[in-house]
Amino acid sequence: MTLGFVVFGTAVPLYGWLALRAALPGRAWIALVVTGVATLGVAAVPLGRGTDGLHGAFATLGYVSLALAPALASVELRRAGRRSAATWSLLAAAAAAACLLATLPGPAHGMFQRLGLAFGDAWIVATAVVLLRSGRLLPPPEIE
Repeated sequence: MTLGFVVFGTAVPLYGWLALRAALPGRAWIALVVTGVATLGVAAVPLGRGTDGLHGAFATLGYVSLALAPALASVELRRAGRRSAATWSLLAAAAAAACLLATLPGPAHGMFQRLGLAFGDAWIVATAVVLLRSGRLLPPPEIE
């Protein structure tokens, strides 16, 4: 599990910094960098060693920033006229946030936690696929 956190915590900020930042204006890339750094914090501070509060703080920061990334991207996508992509990004953000909020009250917190993270992760994969296929998330600029 720790190795997976380290790989995710390294790859996601690199994707945000190098690819998403170049392809999409706005601050979605910053949310992904925060997600990755927080994930590295989760890996560095495992549960059960008297640091559960710090572990929880890193995890919460990672979850919130992961749900925030597609929400921030949706604003820029809508500005650029990519209504469908903006809508899908906003739905991913809302689903991730709703699932992660559902982790607070109930006995199924583990299931909702993983489901919420899956929505955020799916958004990352979807944007990466679009970038790999086209080289951009926004339409090319108009030539005057």
